[in-house]
Amino acid sequence: MLQKNTTKSITIWVITILLLGYFGHNLWLNFEAHTHVPLDGDFVYVTHPRDSYKKILDHPFGFPAIFNGEEYPATNRYFAHYIFREYALGMPLFLQKWFSPIDSIYLSIAILKILSISLIIYLLSVITTGKFMIFNFFNVFLYAFFISFVLHGKYYHHYGLIDYASTYAFNYTTGFIFLLIYYLPITFILIYNKNIKYQKLLYLFVFLWGILTTLSTPLNSPLILIISGVILFYYLIKLIVKKEKIIVFCKKNSFLIFFLITSLLFAGYSILLGTYNSENIWSEPKPLSEKFELLTKGIHKMLFGKREMQNLLIWTLFLTLLFYKFGSKARKNLFPILLFSLVVCYIFLLPYGGYRPYRPLILRRDTFAPIFLTILLLNSYLGYQLIKTKKRLLQFIVYIGLIYNAYSFERKDFGHVTEGSNQCEKTALKTLQKTTEKFVYFPGECSILAWGYITEHENSELVINMLVHYQVIKDPDLRFINHRKKRN
Repeated sequence: MLQKNTTKSITIWVITILLLGYFGHNLWLNFEAHTHVPLDGDFVYVTHPRDSYKKILDHPFGFPAIFNGEEYPATNRYFAHYIFREYALGMPLFLQKWFSPIDSIYLSIAILKILSISLIIYLLSVITTGKFMIFNFFNVFLYAFFISFVLHGKYYHHYGLIDYASTYAFNYTTGFIFLLIYYLPITFILIYNKNIKYQKLLYLFVFLWGILTTLSTPLNSPLILIISGVILFYYLIKLIVKKEKIIVFCKKNSFLIFFLITSLLFAGYSILLGTYNSENIWSEPKPLSEKFELLTKGIHKMLFGKREMQNLLIWTLFLTLLFYKFGSKARKNLFPILLFSLVVCYIFLLPYGGYRPYRPLILRRDTFAPIFLTILLLNSYLGYQLIKTKKRLLQFIVYIGLIYNAYSFERKDFGHVTEGSNQCEKTALKTLQKTTEKFVYFPGECSILAWGYITEHENSELVINMLVHYQVIKDPDLRFINHRKKRN
């Protein structure tokens, strides 16, 4: 008996090490891919903001917008801008102890992206199992499962969770970290029925973290409005059915009520503040009916356009049926209902936001990310609950299904599409680094720290200021243009 247990323990440890190796290998592939990505055009505006962008850094709570009706960029995204700016200004300088000034910029962004997705994967695993242990076997299995869907190759443009653009990666991917941490206490209370210690400190935490979460990235507040709204609606229905007095319920669930009310208030305030965002002028006016029509095409493309996603959806429905057939106390479990409701409500509300031409079908990899992560979380949670039933055949089916779907996505994503894509930009930076001239012309082979070409030399001032800060160049009066046709 002892020998059998020892063999089992050794087998589990070997599998755990192999899974961690697989996870680390995939992280490295993602890191390597993102070191080849050019810097996006918003990077310089966040690290060295123009006067219009400085306002958000001076007014974290957007009071000039609320009380004076002022409009300026990113009114409800103070913490995202502040955190990203501080990191982007400091990390490259720290890395210059070991790397060149130019390489340190690209490496710092790749590190941020990999740290972000690693933390997201860990938090999703914790939510799935209710266990914080890093090396818990099923947590490690989930690291390997989730990382298979972090696409950096041929499937990136369809379902990439880490945007190539550093500012988009922070605003969409990294922002989910704030959201997942925010809902951790509620997850443990509602899903795992665990008593949380130090509740007084927890009240303070959810209050302060709620402010940070809602005043950071663009999707957090709408998602909070949906998640907290669905939970509140569920308990209101429960109160009506059980005919329980509201006051009695509130006393028994004071923390839950505090969390739901503050989260809805903070999210509502952030969304209101977002209506004063001057960047809304980039939205193209379209009738609501037309936006819904475009959304249906977007749903078809994102959910049914690739066989791998079709298979994942079929598998998710199959897992759900198995869960409600064999899962312990499945009918009383709120979590799958909450996740399904989140996807449906989120999709339905998308057309009510602004329409951007670069998202022609409204759903694109960045706006699809919450749906994709929810589908993956639903798979991991349902799978874990079924594995806990200790029915061997059921466990075998679940493991095979999860592994097959993970493998099918990774297999299609094989290959680096970013390799060498920032080489032109790096060459231009090296030219600026070595030049003794006051003005440099580039023939427009690629953009240089911008979304497009810099055709007026004065427009390169912010880029030059940034390069001076990173010690790439020394002359703050240096200017450049890059244009396809050289001017006479």
